[in-house]
Amino acid sequence: MRMQMQRRSGCRAWQVAAIICASLMSAEAVDNPILPKAFDVSLMRYNGAHYIIGTGTRGKLFRSEDLKQWTPTNVIDPDPVVTLPQVPIHGITPIQLYNAVHAPDLVCINGVFHILYNGIYHTHAPAITGPFPFIEKLFDPFAGIDPQYHVDDDGSLIYVKKRNPEERDPLTGTVYPQDQRRAEVWIERLDSPWEHSGRWQQMLWGEKRRWDRFDKENFEGPELFKHHGRYHLLYVANAMDPRTGRYDTGSASATDLLAITNAEKSLLPVLKRTTERIYHDYRVILPAADKSPWNATYTTAAPAADWRDPGFDDSAWNRASGGFGHPVKIRNADIPGLRTGWKTNDIWIRREFVLETVPTGTLALYIRHEEGAEVSINGAEIYRDPDYHRSYRLISLGAQAKAALRTGTNVIAMHVHKDAPVAATWSSWGQPAQFADIGLFDLGATASDAVVTGPSQPNVFTALNGFERWISYKANYNGGVDGGQGIDRIYFAGDELMIDGPTTADMPGYHPDPGRPSWSAMFTGQADGAIPARYQVPSGRWAIRGEALAQEDSTDAAACILPTPPRRHFLLEAWIRFASAGERSAGLYVSYVDAGNHHRILVDRSARTWTSTMTIGGTAQTTTQPLPASFRFKDEHPDVAGYPEIFHALKIIKNGGFVDVHLDDIRLTSERIRSPFDAGSTGLATDRASVQFDSIIFTAGFDDAHALATDWGASLSGSTATGAWTVDGRGLGVVAGAGAGEARTIKGDRLAGYEWNVSIAADGPLAANACVGTYVDFRDDANFTRVAIDHASRSLVVTERRSGADTRLATVPLTHTYERGPDIRQGGPSEWIYPLRSESEISALAVRFVEGRNDHQGVIFTAPPTAVLSCRAGGAWKNLTTFAVQQGVENRVTFPAVRVDALRITIPPTAAATARPDDVWITHQAESAYYLRCIKDAGRLRVFVNNRQMAEVPCSREPSQVGVFALNASAHFDTMLCVEKPGADPDLGLNQAPRIRNLSVTPEPLVTPLRAILAVDAEDDGLPVAPGLLSCIWSQVGGPGTASFLPAAAAASVAMLAEFSAPGVYTLRVRVSDGEISTFRDVTASVGAADIADPDPLAQTQASTRAKCGIGFGIALLTIPLTRLRRRDHGTSMLALG
Repeated sequence: MRMQMQRRSGCRAWQVAAIICASLMSAEAVDNPILPKAFDVSLMRYNGAHYIIGTGTRGKLFRSEDLKQWTPTNVIDPDPVVTLPQVPIHGITPIQLYNAVHAPDLVCINGVFHILYNGIYHTHAPAITGPFPFIEKLFDPFAGIDPQYHVDDDGSLIYVKKRNPEERDPLTGTVYPQDQRRAEVWIERLDSPWEHSGRWQQMLWGEKRRWDRFDKENFEGPELFKHHGRYHLLYVANAMDPRTGRYDTGSASATDLLAITNAEKSLLPVLKRTTERIYHDYRVILPAADKSPWNATYTTAAPAADWRDPGFDDSAWNRASGGFGHPVKIRNADIPGLRTGWKTNDIWIRREFVLETVPTGTLALYIRHEEGAEVSINGAEIYRDPDYHRSYRLISLGAQAKAALRTGTNVIAMHVHKDAPVAATWSSWGQPAQFADIGLFDLGATASDAVVTGPSQPNVFTALNGFERWISYKANYNGGVDGGQGIDRIYFAGDELMIDGPTTADMPGYHPDPGRPSWSAMFTGQADGAIPARYQVPSGRWAIRGEALAQEDSTDAAACILPTPPRRHFLLEAWIRFASAGERSAGLYVSYVDAGNHHRILVDRSARTWTSTMTIGGTAQTTTQPLPASFRFKDEHPDVAGYPEIFHALKIIKNGGFVDVHLDDIRLTSERIRSPFDAGSTGLATDRASVQFDSIIFTAGFDDAHALATDWGASLSGSTATGAWTVDGRGLGVVAGAGAGEARTIKGDRLAGYEWNVSIAADGPLAANACVGTYVDFRDDANFTRVAIDHASRSLVVTERRSGADTRLATVPLTHTYERGPDIRQGGPSEWIYPLRSESEISALAVRFVEGRNDHQGVIFTAPPTAVLSCRAGGAWKNLTTFAVQQGVENRVTFPAVRVDALRITIPPTAAATARPDDVWITHQAESAYYLRCIKDAGRLRVFVNNRQMAEVPCSREPSQVGVFALNASAHFDTMLCVEKPGADPDLGLNQAPRIRNLSVTPEPLVTPLRAILAVDAEDDGLPVAPGLLSCIWSQVGGPGTASFLPAAAAASVAMLAEFSAPGVYTLRVRVSDGEISTFRDVTASVGAADIADPDPLAQTQASTRAKCGIGFGIALLTIPLTRLRRRDHGTSMLALG
């Protein structure tokens, strides 16, 4: 018998040369892609887990409790023969659609799970795990793709889709004339998810002078969401093939949904490929042809063996511009960088270049090839890869590659082999083309970076702690053949949406995983029995039943108090399922002191109402309001009459003295509730109802935005607020004129670790000695850390005060360069105007012009000979300079610092038709608006300005508050988010989930039945009851036979023996529990044969590359208690278990 953990190299035959450096993995980076080979997916959060289904998942739904490990199960009806139509849909056969479930939207509305997908078709199921009948019915008679159901925060339903150019206008029922056809985003306000209303509205489309119609008429992937009272409509534009590289995600936003128009679009994509950043941030030794053509000699006949050497005579070779390839177009879009045709099996290329100095930093190869390639520098091989890559890669090279370089003339040589030349019937879907392009970069002190292209088809979701918003998207990661699904964090700076992405673990910087709740409880995998001892039960019959926390007394009120610490600002959410429609009320305690003093929120299942009850000294005062008319616990449509009750999310957000209530993300509180209670315990509540609770999260923190900012003032230590603070639609404002002293205000619970974000905007020009910023780690007047935007020095200044003595920890110049996009609604045909984020002091411009053929624009782009740079201040334009333009390089222009709100590039009228600025970067010395992020964690403070980390300094580990200040300045502070980072304060006693560090599978000799020893290395915090017990639950998720588990007599006492009934690919799951919270991980192994094909390619990729996923089947559980324990005492020791 042989059992092993498989690792996929990503190469079909050759191994990547050993002299290439392994990428350095950051400890603070999202490991994108989180799900390889998954595209155009829907990501949904339900009952404590996140779910993904979409193109490439082949009818499977992937589930994750941590947004890292994903386990699939079949959810689409596996027998589509009866329901499949017999004709193609938009040229795609039904079985192709079945294998993909193209571009779906998975959503739960009124207790029913719906899937919309391309066509547009609709299906539904009683549970998130299905089964969903395939192609239940045609939903949209006007067709379309990329559908979405958006449930607004008032419960109203909005249908969103892309209308293809050849499809009918939903309002007129007619097709546009040929010369007017375009792709568009439409919405329709619905009364129910079952039928159309006809209330259509045309929203957005691409525009040729804007980035979103650059190389093709393609405008799709809409995603609508709302945050802080503002609608954001994301969209994707340009040709989608990875080879074209311009397929990015944009945004348009407004407070009124119908006010979203093309005029409200972001000037640049909000989620954009990393190509431009890489070209700007690093030294370009050799540009690739995607930005600039390069001179080369080449041959398609096999050369002499020394063809790579610098002294080789290539005078008989052909001379041309790189890159090389065929075809020149992909789905009617030009391939950038293809300068010379190549249609044979092989091509050998030599490119000479001169170095004045050999780079001392990290040397990186920027390359794309279809198919396999080998690269040498001065005769020394530095790269070899047999795979084909539809997008560019950035590969950090080792010392041997850098040693091959020399001052003077160098030669980089490339050989690309194509197994079979591209045929006339070639299709871009999953087939290699022919292509060869190469560049060379000096990354300086950066160890590695990555080219990510095509970040698109967005989904916006709430992450683990309930506060953070994240985006999921498909992308091509550093030239990977298959790409996959990534996730990144969304930030909100005032009304501006900012995305920290696209990212990978190979990129520099701090890109942490989604934040966890302060405390959480999931009951998945827990056996029926008594509830954990840390829960207090003043009343009712509470127990673990059916992997949920159940209250089984339906005759009276009941309470269960959660083991959460007292906090004034927090989010508390629980998923609630009533036993039947006749049950009465269930909900949450905002604050519980005792039976005579508490604040309780209940939802009445039978009466369809919700109540807020404040009991003080035994006297209760109750306010009752109806649930929204659009909300149902269970839809009453006849097609779902037999569907069971499901879980619904009840969420309360306490922000000081105010409380907001949400049910399935529908806001129940049109006006916030005033709560008389300060910090207290939280809990679960029922009243004459048999109810199950699950997936409970508690996160300390607050999210203040616009006119809802509240509870600012004196600190908990008694330090008073200073200055005259007001609240309006722009947030928290203050006037602190010259000589008035510092205006300061403090907020929040004392937390040991947290993320603290705030946007700061000056009200008018800043005085020379103005200073604005934030307090972090504020304990009292003698102990704090102050993060200041110091206008006098144009610097970020971080100062620590400890026991009354000040120490300056960091002074960092605020100078930074930002990429900006043009506002095409300003200026004439030869003018490109670039508004700044705020009035700023700027001193330099870097611009690269588009170069090459673009059939969609109908032009061959070339750089103009010159351009005029102007600036706008006070509404008037002033010329700064006229500069000569070089083709194919980044043109850098410097000038004396000026304070402006926009720049303008004017092209000579004779060149205006063929010249277009592409990458525009503006250097800012100082700005009048900043977005600060401060992360206090484990004795360190990271400080970010406008999403760029600028400082990392020590700070205390003591619990503290946050604050804002202004000195000699009038300013507004908005979108202020403070969220606890759990685990930073071990003395609080908040139980955290065990963490699985490693899994091992050790084969035994070949026997019958097949066997292997399983072991897991985990750590825990010693809670809920130290030293306590950890239990390890092994189960089978998938495989061709049956796996059974029993203690391994021949191994250590905590090891586990797995026996398998048949050879094949098995997926096993281990769940480690501390008796209150559990964590699971999946491992896939091949059993009993040297090479066993996984029946599901996506499952194989996910399992073998990351050891996470397998095939979804039934489960057989066996609980193995541990007999040997070494628990981690508040984060200091570890435990090995099996």
